[in-house]
Amino acid sequence: MKWINLLIFQNTLRCWAQCSRKLSIVAFFALNQFGAESIAQIDPLPPAPPTLVPPTPAPLPHSPLPSAPLTRGTLTSGTLTHHIGATLMVGWPGTRVADPSTRLLCQHLSRGQVGGVLFLRHNFQTVDQVQELTTYFSRCGARFTPLLALDQEGGLVDRLGALPGEQNWPSAQEVGAHPLGHAAGFYRQMADRQQDLGFTVNFGPVADLNINPANPIIGRLGRSYGTEAEAITPVLTAFIDAHRDADVATALKHFPGHGSSRTDSHLGFVDISATWTAQELAPFVQMMDAAGAIMAGHLINRQLDEQGRPATLSPPMLTKVLRGQLGFAGPIISDDMVMKAITDLYGFDQSVVMALSAGIDLFVHSNSGPYDPGLVDQYHATVQAAIRDGHLRADTLTASATRIANWKP
Repeated sequence: MKWINLLIFQNTLRCWAQCSRKLSIVAFFALNQFGAESIAQIDPLPPAPPTLVPPTPAPLPHSPLPSAPLTRGTLTSGTLTHHIGATLMVGWPGTRVADPSTRLLCQHLSRGQVGGVLFLRHNFQTVDQVQELTTYFSRCGARFTPLLALDQEGGLVDRLGALPGEQNWPSAQEVGAHPLGHAAGFYRQMADRQQDLGFTVNFGPVADLNINPANPIIGRLGRSYGTEAEAITPVLTAFIDAHRDADVATALKHFPGHGSSRTDSHLGFVDISATWTAQELAPFVQMMDAAGAIMAGHLINRQLDEQGRPATLSPPMLTKVLRGQLGFAGPIISDDMVMKAITDLYGFDQSVVMALSAGIDLFVHSNSGPYDPGLVDQYHATVQAAIRDGHLRADTLTASATRIANWKP
């Protein structure tokens, strides 16, 4: 398959956003890839899915790449530990400061081995309990202020609404159906509440277009704002602006677009090669500078990576397209690496090296199902070994740490 000329596509997208041209993104994509005579053949949602074959996991490269040594110039082994740690965000099973897993995570933060903490539903019990945890983690003596993150979209992904006495927040679909002024008010209150509880990162908003309303993880759950980029970008802007005003960082998700999928990456591999169209890039292109960070999904798209690697492990999707051709300069974040779309096909060590090599800056692992108290140490051992063996460069970790530091509120 011919490589998609996304550099031209990027420029047209920007002009389309600024000049309100009538040429559709889908038609432009067809013109560049297939020629005018093939436009009618582009079907954004084929009536029946093709037979999908999971990709064969690629082995780690055997030919060493040019590598920075473990100590180079002012990059001492101590600072390298901190740079590696800055690229790791983990979850934990605890609910109280006194829990052993909470104490261990605090030790990792204090040593610079972890850059962020991910709160999942099981970590939320009461308002006071959550505030106690965020205060505790922020005072663990870390060299850098840790990222304290949650997924707070509203609707069925509503961590705050799970707390006793807290209000439930509307879903993206519900917000998108209201006038824009309502969205600004909703998100101002929601972002302020996150700040009150001590959070510094919200993994949102969802920038996926609702291409397939029956999609089991996006459309069916009401997680998309709508079907057209020009209609949803004002709501995305309201979400991002409200969080910025509350000193809470945001990240668009799930690149390159999860809205056309027919399956759920939590449960297994997801191949969007036959359903994805370039129009799904539009919200990311238009909003990436405002959001500051982008989360990649565990999405196989052979239109962008002929080898069939998930976006989180794909150099063509992350480094060539997102970083190189679309010009994104902020941190690229992985979706939770414990999802079966990854764990069914790749071992932990392999997924770490592949993700960081592909262009992931922040490796997110909820450390759930089951909890592994040695995961942080294993991550560091894996990355250090990959640097020594020439499969990763130390300056790659330094660049990632810098992007993350610049993104922090």
